[in-house]
Amino acid sequence: ALGSMHRELGGAGAALTSALGSMHRACPTLDLAAGQGGARLAEEVLRCADADPTAVPRLIQAVAGVDVLREAGVSPSSLALRAARRLTRGEAADGIAALVPWLLPADSAELLA
Repeated sequence: ALGSMHRELGGAGAALTSALGSMHRACPTLDLAAGQGGARLAEEVLRCADADPTAVPRLIQAVAGVDVLREAGVSPSSLALRAARRLTRGEAADGIAALVPWLLPADSAELLA
């Protein structure tokens, strides 16, 4: 499945393969078979971020700059926003500072709303 996705993407395939490997190292429970559909992969990455908040910084770094993942709905900003929302509902709000630089302006405004 990922091999066919890699062939279809051409040069972007190497970046995607590298990012998927980094994402799996950050979150070993990540189901890479979800890569067959962009929305499924986005849901799987968000599930992993929710399950292990300590993996979020590594996931953010893994997806940064990978256009194919951004187009699928997986971006540093989407991960940072999701994690920041969780932190504002808990007692560990001090962790938000590390996430703010990754937020796009629209996501920053949404977090503050």
